[in-house]
Parts: sequence; C-alpha cells; structure tokens
Amino acid sequence: MKAPLKQQGMSAYQILLLAILVLFLVFTGIRLVPIYGEYMSVKSSMQRVQEGNIDAPGSPRSLQRELERHLRINSVTSVETDNIHISPQGDGYLMRVSYEVRTGWIGNIDLIVSFENEVQIGR
Repeated sequence: MKAPLKQQGMSAYQILLLAILVLFLVFTGIRLVPIYGEYMSVKSSMQRVQEGNIDAPGSPRSLQRELERHLRINSVTSVETDNIHISPQGDGYLMRVSYEVRTGWIGNIDLIVSFENEVQIGR
C-alpha cells in the first residue's frame, strides 16, 4: 500500500506574508526612486561644471553659481547653498556636495538618505 503524497506549495498564510513583503518593498522603492533620481541629477550637474572648467576654473563663487544654475535647470530642490563646499586643491578646486533627504514612509516613520559627491575642477 502506498503512503499518501504530501501536499506541496504555499499555504494561505505564507502567501499573505509574501504579499506583505512584496508590498513593503514596492512601497519603499516608490519612495526612494525619486530621491535617487534627483541624486543622479546632482551628479550630472557637478560633472557638467567640471567639464566646463577644465582649463581655467573660475572663482569658487562663480563655480557655486554655475552649479546652482544647473541644479535649478534640473529641478533639484534638496541641495541648498549651504550643502555646496568648494575648497582650493592643487591648481584647481575640489567641489563637494553633501546633503540629506528625508521623506515620509509609513505613519510617523521617515526614510533618511544621505548623499555626498565630489569632483575635482581644474588641472
């Protein structure tokens, strides 16, 4: 006599847990994708300033204004003037942008994402 075969597959409880996990990840992704998209705009703006000032970098103030102009064009709202730091380095400048973005997640829980990027401007 053959033993009855054991059922295979997921129970309703396991399917519910899997669905909750998937929804959790999708909801988190929906909140984070725009933040990382804006970060990519910040990086490309910094690279444009770097490419435009390869041979003769301007003053730190003119570099900051140029970066702020690029950020405005790209509709970047998370980076403020205080987040842009330009310091002399060698024959050029080191431009560093560091900032945090806070977004609501679930109820009173927020997601906080920190970004920092730097480019060498000049020789």
